[in-house]
Amino acid sequence: MSFKIVEVTKKTKNYFSNLILEWDDFVYNHPLGNIFQSSYYANIFSERFLDWNLLILLRGEEIVGGMLSQVWPYAGFRYYRLSTFKSVYGPLFLETEKNPFFLLKSMFNKVMVRKPLQHVILTPSYEYIEELKNMGYHEAPNGVRGTFIIDLRKSEKEIWASLEKRCRYSIKRAQKLGIKISKTNNEFSPILYYKIHLETAKRLNMSPNPLNFYLSIWRNLTDRFADFFFAFFDNKPIAGVIIFKYRDLAYLYSSGLLEEYRSTNAMNLLIWNLMLDLKHDGFKFLDLLFHPGKNDIKSPEHGLYLFKRSFGGKEVPVYHYEKLFSPKIFKVLSTKSFNLYKIIKFL
Repeated sequence: MSFKIVEVTKKTKNYFSNLILEWDDFVYNHPLGNIFQSSYYANIFSERFLDWNLLILLRGEEIVGGMLSQVWPYAGFRYYRLSTFKSVYGPLFLETEKNPFFLLKSMFNKVMVRKPLQHVILTPSYEYIEELKNMGYHEAPNGVRGTFIIDLRKSEKEIWASLEKRCRYSIKRAQKLGIKISKTNNEFSPILYYKIHLETAKRLNMSPNPLNFYLSIWRNLTDRFADFFFAFFDNKPIAGVIIFKYRDLAYLYSSGLLEEYRSTNAMNLLIWNLMLDLKHDGFKFLDLLFHPGKNDIKSPEHGLYLFKRSFGGKEVPVYHYEKLFSPKIFKVLSTKSFNLYKIIKFL
């Protein structure tokens, strides 16, 4: 039986509402199902400033696979040709599917029709890598190489013992300094987190996400699928973390720390406390979400790798591949000051 690809976006989500419900069931029951491939995650990007793209593969009436991509506009340009399609922990295919590579190629060709600036894939599935290479995708330089997953099924004593010595020391030090941790999911949480995020992004020389992005997380995901955690020092919020929750797995989605308080080790205590909170709530695993790899010593994020490793989780490979569809536009956008006319003439 032949198959068809149904494309769903925020403009057509109401028309395909029943199919979206079926997709969510497919994701939830899939062994590799995760929040980043669910419509709940897509809801974050349903605000007017962002977009998403869901490709669902149907054989007859049965869903056999699919992929959700975030659509990030470049420099505020809300146009596919100036956007990055990013798929996290996807695509997903029915385990009994005999020819997933053919489906993969067909689905990715559908992405090409949209002609985005680039397509980024973060997948734990090595089986797709050769096919990605054949389609012109390449491993992202200085990109993600893995993640650490903490087993929360262990006893608190066992989890504590699995932490690296320096991590345990940092937690104890933060406790002695009087750092307080709080899970805070009120309307002020996204604003509080955004202020910390701004300073963190500036320190790391990153482009900050807009406030509306964190407001969207709060509106669409808390309390069922997301929590905001904060560390306070003398009643001042100095660090924050956003946790996503799905099935029995939690994800450390985003984190930030004020520069002047780095020496307090507040982030160590913050993550330790949220680990205990998640364990108490019955979650089995915590995914610390992405690091550059132990061999990328020259990477500016190598310190992040060492920090996440210190929590004693199991290191799991993640394959970060990308394809540039508009190299001329990308080259113009990569310059420190680009001329809008130069971009338009390539569109």
